[in-house]
Amino acid sequence: GAEWLLYVVLRGYKVPVLRFSPVAALACAEVLATGQAKPRHARCTEPVQVGSHWVQFRYTQEASEAMQAVGFLFRNWVWRAAQMPFMQPRCFPSAKDADGCCDEIANGWGGRAECWNDVYYFWRCCGSGSRSQRLSWDTHASIRSWSWGAGNKKSPEVHGVFVAPPVALALHHAEEDTQKYGAAGPLCYKISAEGHRCLDIVDLTEFTPRSKSQPSFLRLTLHKVASGESG
Repeated sequence: GAEWLLYVVLRGYKVPVLRFSPVAALACAEVLATGQAKPRHARCTEPVQVGSHWVQFRYTQEASEAMQAVGFLFRNWVWRAAQMPFMQPRCFPSAKDADGCCDEIANGWGGRAECWNDVYYFWRCCGSGSRSQRLSWDTHASIRSWSWGAGNKKSPEVHGVFVAPPVALALHHAEEDTQKYGAAGPLCYKISAEGHRCLDIVDLTEFTPRSKSQPSFLRLTLHKVASGESG
């Protein structure tokens, strides 16, 4: 498709690429006032009310992330240069699965297509690292950095610009988590029925956790922006 062609061209010419939080989603149908729709694609979401409009989206996860990003901006989060949020649960049940899915020599650019969906895909799951590390890839190590362009210089600290808590709010979450659990764990938000994306809260502030124990997970279960509920 068009996205694959764009990827091939960018990679082929070694164009520098950074990523950003989604704030828009592809609509796939015109929803009438009666609530009935005329689908333009084989698969669409159920109608979702956005303001005074009813909309069907092409991809559930894309729409969910876009609405949550906008919702966070209304909750005093900001755009920040940061590492790309990582996935929870982790991408693969075993190192063997990771090897099979991420091998671009055997499968071509982007790894094995059957391994991916609109939540888990190559750039979120196939970060560099040894085979043994892949079993515990539930950190930013799972993110595949774009290593082409800009003289092939890698920037592991920054993958792009993402909607994230400002320093003061990040510090508040880190201190609160440390008081409850003894360490500042990732800050996670729900993007699908079972999937979450997570930010390392310590990376977003100068706060240093006192404990070296296994970090806990502070999860935010968010509601749709249209509902007007806080998450």
